[in-house]
Amino acid sequence: MGRLADNIDKILELESQGKTIDEISESIGLGIKTISAYKAIRTSKKALKKLELIRTEILRGNKTAEEISKQTKISHSYINIIANANRIILKRKKHAKNAINKKNKKTKTDLLKKIEQLADSGKTFDEILAETNKSSLEINYCYTWYGQKSQITYKQLRYQTDKNEVIRTLNNEKNIRISSFVHNSGISLKQLGKIVEDEIEIDGEKIKIKEFLYDDFVLEGKTLIEIQKHIGYGSRERARQYVNTTGQYDKWVESKEKKKKIKKDLNNKKEQNELNTKKALIEILTEKAMKDCNNKWAKETALRVYLKKNKIINQVPLEKLIKLYEAYEFAKKHNISSSLKLLRKYCDINSESQVSHHLSLAGLKLLSNYKQNKEITRISSKQKERILTILETVFSSKDISYFINLPQYVIEQQLVLEKKSKNINIIRKKNRKIRNKHRIQYFSYKKASEIYKAIDNKIKHEDIKEILEIDNTSYKKYLKQRANISQIIIQGLKNIYPELTNKINKPYLTYEIKEIQKSETRKYVMIKKINDVIDQGADSVSKIKQMIGHTNETIKKYAELGNIDLPQYTRKKQKQKNPN
Repeated sequence: MGRLADNIDKILELESQGKTIDEISESIGLGIKTISAYKAIRTSKKALKKLELIRTEILRGNKTAEEISKQTKISHSYINIIANANRIILKRKKHAKNAINKKNKKTKTDLLKKIEQLADSGKTFDEILAETNKSSLEINYCYTWYGQKSQITYKQLRYQTDKNEVIRTLNNEKNIRISSFVHNSGISLKQLGKIVEDEIEIDGEKIKIKEFLYDDFVLEGKTLIEIQKHIGYGSRERARQYVNTTGQYDKWVESKEKKKKIKKDLNNKKEQNELNTKKALIEILTEKAMKDCNNKWAKETALRVYLKKNKIINQVPLEKLIKLYEAYEFAKKHNISSSLKLLRKYCDINSESQVSHHLSLAGLKLLSNYKQNKEITRISSKQKERILTILETVFSSKDISYFINLPQYVIEQQLVLEKKSKNINIIRKKNRKIRNKHRIQYFSYKKASEIYKAIDNKIKHEDIKEILEIDNTSYKKYLKQRANISQIIIQGLKNIYPELTNKINKPYLTYEIKEIQKSETRKYVMIKKINDVIDQGADSVSKIKQMIGHTNETIKKYAELGNIDLPQYTRKKQKQKNPN
C-alpha cells in the first residue's frame, strides 16, 4: 500500500521542482504512461470525487471495501486503489471459513481410512465407489482437504486400485494381453505401462507383471505396420510409442532378432542345398569340359578360373580368358616380355587390374618387371602439393586430375611415391563413400562441376545431358543438390589453390585457376620433355637443346624445377664414343 503512495509523492514533489516528465521517469525508474496513471489516481477530478465518496462512507461506519462498494457502486478494486494511493487503511472482510465441525472432519478421515483398507484388500476403484456410495470427484475432494494425515495420495490410490484390477483380470482370464486392457478398461496407457513393470511373487519368485501380459504381435516380432493395423493406431510412430510406453520394447526387439535369425537359418539352409546341387552339377560339367580341352593348358586354366565363384571373374567371358592364357603361354614359351597393358589390348579385357587378377588366380607371375620398368613422371613441387590435397578433400583421384589438369595416373603415382596411400584403390574409388550421401549413380565432383559451369554459361539442359552423357534422373539430382555439392567443390578448390582463396566463389574452374593450370602444365610438359630426351640418350645440355629446341637457360630452369640431374658432357665420354 505504502509503495504506491510513496511513488505518487515522489512524482508530485519532482513536478513541483520543475522537472519534466522525462526527467521524472529517469529519476524514479518508471515509464511515462505509468507516471501519468499514478498521478491521475490522486489528482484527477474523477479520482478526487471517488475519494470524497469513500471518506464519507468511512465516516458513516462502513470500514471495508465491500461495504463502501455497496453504498457507492464503485468496484472493490478501484476503492482499494484509491485508498492505497491516499494512505487510507480499510478493514478486510472476515471470510467465513469453510469450517467443518470436528464431527464432520472425523467422518471424512474415517472415510479415507476405509477407502485405503478397501484398496489394500484388492478392490478396484469402481468397487470402492460402489461401497462408499461416493463419486470419484468427492473422493478426490476428500484427499485434497483431509488427506494430510493419510498414508497415500489420491494419485497413489488410483495406481493401487488399477493394479488390483490388472492382477484380478490376470488371475481370472487366460491369455489376457496388454492390448485388451487398453481397449476394455479405463486404465490409461501410461498408467498401464507403470503397473506392468511392478513385480508379483509366485512360489517365492518375483516376476514382473508384464511377463504374463505380452501382446502376441510383440512375441511374434511383428513389424510396426502390422502392429499399427492390429491396435488400430494411425501411424507407425504411434505404434512404436504403444510398444515403448507399455514396457514391451525390449521384448519386441528380442523377438524380432529371433525371427530374423530363424529366417536367416532357413535361408542359409536353402542356399546351402542349392549350392550343393550346383557344385555337383559343376563338377560333372567341369569333368566333361576338361575332356573336351584335349590337354590344352590355356583352355584348361581358363576353364578352372572361370568356374570359380567370384563376381569379378564372371564379368570376363570365357573366350577372352582362353585368349589371355594362350597369349601368356606363347610369350613365356618364346621368352617375350609382356606387360599387363599389352595383354589387356590383345585379349580385349576392360582393365589391367582384371588381367593381373586373373593371372594371380591361375597362380601365374607377370612376364615383365612392371614396377621397376614403370616410368616415374617428374612434376614440380607445387604440383605435388596440390596432389596431396586429395587427402584433405572428398575428391577422388579422377576429380583431382580434372581440377589440377594432370593425368590420373600421375596423381596416383605421386601418392604411392609419397607413401600417402598403402592401397591406391582406396583413393581411386574414394568418391564411392559419398554416393549414398548424394544418391546419384556414377557420381563425381568432376561431372558436377562441368554441369554447373555449363548451366551458368546458358547452355540448354538437353544439350548438357547429351554432351556429358548423363541420364535425366541423375541430372535432376545434380540440380536439386547444387547448393550442397557446390559448397563442397568450392572448399576443395580453395584447398588446392590456397593463393586464390578470396577469389574462388564458383564450383568450377575459373579464369584465374586456368591461368595457374596453364603455367604449371607448361612446367610439366617441359620437365617431361627433358626427362624423355635424357632417357633417349642425350648426354649433355647441348644435345638436349638440339632435341627439344629450347635455350640452355630454359632447360636448366625447368630441370631445377623438376629436380632433374642434367648430364655433363666430358672428354672421357667423347673418347668412349670415338675410340679411334
